[in-house]
Amino acid sequence: MRPVELPVKVNDKTRERPTYEMATYYMMYPHEIISYLYKSGLEIDKKAVQHFWRTSRSNGEQWALFSKASESHVPLGFYGDGATMILKYGKQESVIGLFMNLVLWRPKTVRCSRFLLFTIEEARLWKFHSLNIVLRQIVWSFNLLYSGLHPAVGMRGEQLPPDMMRLANTPICENRDVFTVTEIRGDWSWMKKILRMRASWQGRSTCHLCSAKSTRPYSDRYYNFESASWDVQPFEYSLAQFLNVEMPTEGICPLIALINFSPGVLRWCIMHVVHLGILYVCNGACLKMLLDLGYFTPKEEKMSHKLAVAYRTHMARMLGLMERAPRFL
Repeated sequence: MRPVELPVKVNDKTRERPTYEMATYYMMYPHEIISYLYKSGLEIDKKAVQHFWRTSRSNGEQWALFSKASESHVPLGFYGDGATMILKYGKQESVIGLFMNLVLWRPKTVRCSRFLLFTIEEARLWKFHSLNIVLRQIVWSFNLLYSGLHPAVGMRGEQLPPDMMRLANTPICENRDVFTVTEIRGDWSWMKKILRMRASWQGRSTCHLCSAKSTRPYSDRYYNFESASWDVQPFEYSLAQFLNVEMPTEGICPLIALINFSPGVLRWCIMHVVHLGILYVCNGACLKMLLDLGYFTPKEEKMSHKLAVAYRTHMARMLGLMERAPRFL
């Protein structure tokens, strides 16, 4: 565990303005986790790594074409998310966790494939500053893995602790494997928190990769698949366009300093995309069609009445299914 000094929010209601104080938290460096895993016997098949890169590039994945990584660079993932815990007497506390994983490693237990780098109480975050300090350290460590060598100096050129100095300029892995980050994952809420992009699922600009909009002319709409102004080649923003259009003017997220970073490495949580996006739209469209056809009530009834009857019908059916279901369900 490595100590890191962070500005954290002071929860003092007697102060006129919100302020911060410095506090010590602890984190893990990705390159030290990888070193430990490889010493413990983990190894990624080199043919699988080569196949990963050749497949990604042959299919025209923009992030893979942009990346200068060789076909021997083992892909890594970075992931962040928040969770709310229920403590004693019903008190709730939200925490944030930062994790890493090896993209091509599939252990028997999924929990063993994610490695915690840092965690902090969400209420303690001081604007974007707290996480940015941690992310700088994480990016520095990830970039060491690209060359595969332990550092000789600290992130700012300072002297390293004695245990790190003993390893200076030696291979991180005995087999000299090298690594690069190919995925930065999270849901919309998390991406907005750390990247502070202009695009949002609730805003006019709905896509972080292109100029699709939720308003303005139909040609700009994100659901226009026939004559969309944003449907151009290459489809994604270039790195320069992404930084200029999507990124804030101050406190920019350190993740953009990752070697081979491009907007294509940002990956949305599939569960949220499918469940909250596609399934909600499909289910809503099907329900609207049934209401219009008069499946639950006569067609001429008000929409509010149709929905109420449909809901009662649905709940009655669900309760009936639950009564007939086996106990273990």
